[in-house]
Amino acid sequence: MDINVNGTGKKYYKPDQITLNFDFNCKNADYEAALSNGVERVTNYLAFLNKLGFKKEEIKTLSFRVTESRFYNELTKKYEKDGFLFQQNVKLKFDYDMEKLSKLMEETSKIQNPPLYYISFNLKDNKTAEQDLIGLAYKEAEFQAQAVANAAGKKLKECAKISFEPFTSALVSPTSFERDMCFKKSERFGASTSEQIQQTFVPEDILVTKTVYCLFIAD
Repeated sequence: MDINVNGTGKKYYKPDQITLNFDFNCKNADYEAALSNGVERVTNYLAFLNKLGFKKEEIKTLSFRVTESRFYNELTKKYEKDGFLFQQNVKLKFDYDMEKLSKLMEETSKIQNPPLYYISFNLKDNKTAEQDLIGLAYKEAEFQAQAVANAAGKKLKECAKISFEPFTSALVSPTSFERDMCFKKSERFGASTSEQIQQTFVPEDILVTKTVYCLFIAD
């Protein structure tokens, strides 16, 4: 007797890594100025990150381009040139450390024309989480198969086949930050926003689920 069952494992994990995506945008009338000014902005900010203690290997460029900017002229009913746009996206990853993160946010807010950024909280090791979840999912599938075998008056012998879809993306907390905060001394609390974040902000745990598809044999 063949028994086909699905088993789903579920587990919560605390984030152990922080990821920041920075967007650098610069617009100028000519290509050379857009490229030069954009690269200067990125170079200066990377040096700033280095002074804060972040390592070069923690910072990666995801995209880089200089494109011609256009706008639609309602009078002429045509698209017209409007200079050049520099765009670069940089990713920074480091071990979970709210003190380090809040310091970065506070210091970034003090510099002129800071980059836009998005912050997420995730797991570094997807493989370990996947192994945990496969084990939990298999136990659930085996439990279901045993129940079916018992109901049919059969003896469960073995799992003849198992399949599942591997994790292909980062495991990320639902909690996120965008750069839209004001960092200044709070007279009411007597502490900087950075200190308040460390004291009160805890990202939500990451819920990870995994489903396995099993074929059991019973006789």
